[in-house]
Amino acid sequence: MLTKAQLQTLADGEAARIFGLEREHELHTRLSQAGALGEIAWQLRLAAKEKWARGYCLRRTELEKQLKRDDCGMNWGWDEVWERFDVKSSQRASEPTTVLVIDLPLGQVVLNDDLHTGRRPPEYDGHVGGHELTDLRIAAFVELVLQYHTAEEVCYAIVCMLDPGHDGQSDAAEDSVPGMFDELIDAEITAPRATGRRETPPRGTH
Repeated sequence: MLTKAQLQTLADGEAARIFGLEREHELHTRLSQAGALGEIAWQLRLAAKEKWARGYCLRRTELEKQLKRDDCGMNWGWDEVWERFDVKSSQRASEPTTVLVIDLPLGQVVLNDDLHTGRRPPEYDGHVGGHELTDLRIAAFVELVLQYHTAEEVCYAIVCMLDPGHDGQSDAAEDSVPGMFDELIDAEITAPRATGRRETPPRGTH
């Protein structure tokens, strides 16, 4: 959906500049204003931080628990891939890697877990793509939720970033994701312009 450059623009936003325990607590508080969507964003941020420290370790976050409690309509699940996450190589891995796959409104994220238990429920329903944009998509998603708070406004913000000549069909069909977010984005794109909707969505109150 969004290009790498657009994702990078979002990823370089306010959330990316928040460091330290006190500011992190502030960020969590602000994301909490978005309810379950904000908690998913927070847990994704924690997962990304774990990656930089010692590789993704999903059992040190509550991401899976939050998705089971309330996934906000996102398609997600566990799968196994033969891709090598640790090095840049076209060679097939010697054994499959267990991954948690989540279809965010701006694209799929693929998180490799360090707990080698094999595939576990729920099974991911869809095609697992590459993981190269996972970090950017997580950072961009956190920023969008921080600013807009609701699934509808997040999706509308994404629509506003798409090419003005966009005809409602993604240029990268393989990156499209099933579920509530696709329906929201399609609804925004196909809505008559005569409705007088604003060109940009309002930012959430801070």
